[in-house]
Amino acid sequence: MLLKKKQSKTPSLRHQILSDKTLLYKKKIPKILIKRISKNSGRNNNGHICIRHRGGGVRKQYRTINWNNSFNEGIVVGIEYDPSRSSLLARIFHLKTKQFSYILANKFLYPGSKISLGSDLTEIRIGNRLPLLKIPAGSIISAVGSKRAIFARAAGTYCQLLQKGPILSKIRVPSGEIKFLNSTTFASIGSISNEMHNLQIIGKAGKSRLKGLRPKVRGVAMNPVDHPHGGAGGRPSVTPWGKPTKGKPTKNKKKYVKI
Repeated sequence: MLLKKKQSKTPSLRHQILSDKTLLYKKKIPKILIKRISKNSGRNNNGHICIRHRGGGVRKQYRTINWNNSFNEGIVVGIEYDPSRSSLLARIFHLKTKQFSYILANKFLYPGSKISLGSDLTEIRIGNRLPLLKIPAGSIISAVGSKRAIFARAAGTYCQLLQKGPILSKIRVPSGEIKFLNSTTFASIGSISNEMHNLQIIGKAGKSRLKGLRPKVRGVAMNPVDHPHGGAGGRPSVTPWGKPTKGKPTKNKKKYVKI
């Protein structure tokens, strides 16, 4: 998706650079593809804040995505915007069931494209979804996962199939790490669309509030009673509750992922 810069009519528009949505599909969404999700503003069932800096935001309708790979052949009706994620969606019309569903849109997937899915499929084409065992080594893949996509779902991300075997296959995930997956795991051919998403410049704080993001205050700008970084003197970076951060390892070292 291309970016567009608005005219500097107001201070908020002076530096704003957003994605151009003029070519996206904008027809009415079937009710079966959307559902309403109640907002919790980062609070749990007791009303306590568990995730800070969340709240407000415009009302959104969640687009239900077909993660279970339950179709054989389909036609891309249009590429649509999704308010709940950074990537774009492709509305698919299934030739067998005569119904619509959503999938994550791949780069260079256009309206009118035909996509297929299946363990017996051998055609390597953008948008096709098939097991790692059927994909040539070195291919660019995305939305990797059997029951539900786990890796490479965000805008512009992709994995690379480095090596495959009868039982396990080796892929490089977007973080650069090497993972071993079952060779029957499904993946889509090509990278995820909207690769210029990270180049957008919001331009004003009001845009963040519409997304449901509240302002953040630096710890060094607080008083000592409010944050460990507050007041005079420095100390290693810690959370507001005194736990070390910025460098403390939190990741599981397991390389084989069962999905």
